[in-house]
Amino acid sequence: MRDQAPGSNSTDGGMGPIIWAACGTLILAAVVLSGLFAARAPGFAALQTASAVAPNAARVQLTIVTNAGPKHDLPAFSPTSFAIPANQAVKISVTNLDGSTPLPSSLQSYAKVRGVVGGSMTVVPIRVNHPKASAGQSRRIDALNATAVSHTFSIPALGINVPIPGAARISFTVRITKPGTYSWECFDPCGSGASGFGAPMGVTGYMAGTVTVSAA
Repeated sequence: MRDQAPGSNSTDGGMGPIIWAACGTLILAAVVLSGLFAARAPGFAALQTASAVAPNAARVQLTIVTNAGPKHDLPAFSPTSFAIPANQAVKISVTNLDGSTPLPSSLQSYAKVRGVVGGSMTVVPIRVNHPKASAGQSRRIDALNATAVSHTFSIPALGINVPIPGAARISFTVRITKPGTYSWECFDPCGSGASGFGAPMGVTGYMAGTVTVSAA
């Protein structure tokens, strides 16, 4: 489910000071939340600039943060929606600051890389406090052990699935020929509740989003 910000309507001209005060409160809250992201997810501040995605980018850099949401305790991709060109090889990199959440037996097929160029991905271990540095050797693999999966980047409509290990930087290449907007989501139980499938699973802005494929 999504939280909706309450709106307000008024024709009272005397509400001006109240509205300005509310705006000031929102700006202050945004500043505080930005500080919480940097403080509660080590290394996130160093990756914020790199996470910006230009329309029709041939390279996309994503980050998985671990402190999203009102309680700052839920994982989320940043950004969750982006655009890429059609029928071009696009390299997607994901820096994961989260730990692993083993796939249940019914979902262990999501530990396999599918639908990407070459059928494999590159994995580099990182230190969460210094995510731009490597903590081990790069390796090219086509699957993870189900216990090592942290999240997945999956586009069911295109048969694309990429398992993401904890505390790692991965990269893979996609080539999508048909323009359109496709939904992606995570199939690892990284959410709330005993099953792990509560929020933020399947919630746009957290562990789900869209990829818009535009004609070149």
